[in-house]
Amino acid sequence: MSSTITIASPTRPGKASASTAGVSTHQAPRHKKICTKQRVTKAMKRFEDAMHYTIAFVLSGIAIATMIETTRTLLMTPSTTTFATATSNAVGGVLIVLILVEITRTVITPPDSKGVAIRRLLVIAIMSAVREVLWVGVNSDASASTGKSLAMAISSAVVVGLAVAFTLVRRTSSDPAN
Repeated sequence: MSSTITIASPTRPGKASASTAGVSTHQAPRHKKICTKQRVTKAMKRFEDAMHYTIAFVLSGIAIATMIETTRTLLMTPSTTTFATATSNAVGGVLIVLILVEITRTVITPPDSKGVAIRRLLVIAIMSAVREVLWVGVNSDASASTGKSLAMAISSAVVVGLAVAFTLVRRTSSDPAN
C-alpha cells in the first residue's frame, strides 16, 4: 500500500499544504495592535488639529478686538495727547496685531525642515522688539534720560541681533522666497 500526500496549492485560500499543517500563526493580534495604534494616532492628530484651529480662532478674535480698540483710540484721542504719542500708540497696537497674526500663522502651519517656523518666530520677535523700542521712546519721561538711553540701546541691539539671525536663517534655507 502506498500512501499519497497531496500538496494543496498555496494560492487557494483556506487550504493548507502538508508542510504548514498543524502550524498555527498568530497574525491577528499583531494586526489588531497596528490598527489600534493607527486609530490612536488618527485621534491624536484630529485633537491636535482641533486645538490648533481653536487657538488660531481665539488669537484672531484678540487681533480683531485689538485693531478695533487701536483704531477707536486713535480716532477718539483727547486733545491733551500729542499727535506723536497717539501715532506711536497706534503703531504699537498695529504691531501687536501683526504679532498675533504671525503667531496664528505659526500655529496653523505645521513646522517643516526648511526653517519656516524659525523664520516666523524671528519675525515675531523682531516685531516685539521694535514695539518695545517704540514703547520706551514714547512712554519714558525726560528725567530718566539715562535709563531711557540704556533701554533704547538694549532694545535696539536686540532688534539688530534678531535681524542678523533672521538673515542668516533665511540664507541657509533652501527656499529664499519666504
